Amino acid sequence: NLPFRDLDHRAMCRHAAGMMLAQGHRKVALLIQKSRRAGDMESELGFVEGVRSSPHPEAEVVIGNHDATVAGICAALRRLMEQERRPTALLVANAYHYLTVMGRLAQGGWRVPQDVSVVSRDEDPFLAFLVPSPARYTVSAHVMARNLLRSVLELLEGGVVTHRGVR
Repeated sequence: NLPFRDLDHRAMCRHAAGMMLAQGHRKVALLIQKSRRAGDMESELGFVEGVRSSPHPEAEVVIGNHDATVAGICAALRRLMEQERRPTALLVANAYHYLTVMGRLAQGGWRVPQDVSVVSRDEDPFLAFLVPSPARYTVSAHVMARNLLRSVLELLEGGVVTHRGVR
């Protein structure tokens, strides 16, 4: 019964898939930890929806699952990039995993963005120090905190929250 605020991972990943297709990519992949976390499950749903609802019937979507270890991420990336028709755009669902992907692609001789486009689903302050700056989804911590505080104050002052769940 407590109010909550969260990112809309489904909408974010649906948008990412749509933007990749709009840029001309026709095989796109989501590289994500295999988990039962709601945000990750919603991310997969949104990414697949983004491709399937596009005006590009030839577009393909692939989900590359891993166990969140460096070896697991590299193995999932290898499986994706060794496909006969490899993805030309990757959405990576964790900022730290993004680093692993970028390093492994560089080791394999893949150039970003010339050979493959890579986007991070998640923001982390360290990403601002990478050159070039990675494509990523960001959210204002200030806006999220203010939005949550509004609900907390409503709860404290009157016991009634006008907007329980907001994504």
